[in-house]
Amino acid sequence: MIATVECFMANRGFGFLRTNEGQDFFFHVSHFKGKPRPGAVVSFELTDPVRRGLRPQAINIEILEDSPALEVLAGNSTTITEGGK
Repeated sequence: MIATVECFMANRGFGFLRTNEGQDFFFHVSHFKGKPRPGAVVSFELTDPVRRGLRPQAINIEILEDSPALEVLAGNSTTITEGGK
């Protein structure tokens, strides 16, 4: 499957992917090959839910197209774009 990294909470070690169809899938950083960045396009597989009522989780996540990281400087509205992978 293909999706975009919707958000990643580094301090908690997880985030969410969103497909073009609008489906969201949870991922843990341990299943990510590379560094998760919001906006990156990724390929992934889904787990089978372990317990009834749980949704599948994204695993074997690989970056297809990285997005530059944007940082806002404290006290300044300047945006810096970090290049490449």
